[in-house]
Amino acid sequence: MSKHRVKTHHWIDGILSFSEQFFESFEEAKSFAEESIHHNAKVFNEHGHVVHYVVKGHQQSADGTYA
Repeated sequence: MSKHRVKTHHWIDGILSFSEQFFESFEEAKSFAEESIHHNAKVFNEHGHVVHYVVKGHQQSADGTYA
């Protein structure tokens, strides 16, 4: 069974959705969390504790408004 779980959150048309991916090592899970496309991601260890958190948030347009 996988030891680390990554839960990512995505805002799509005002609706929050999430997905989960499972990894054998912390390094794989952390790399996925930092490189994948999402608004935020949490890496959980085998005990269900958050061990890494990534926030990317919304991208702003050049004029400073959300687009």
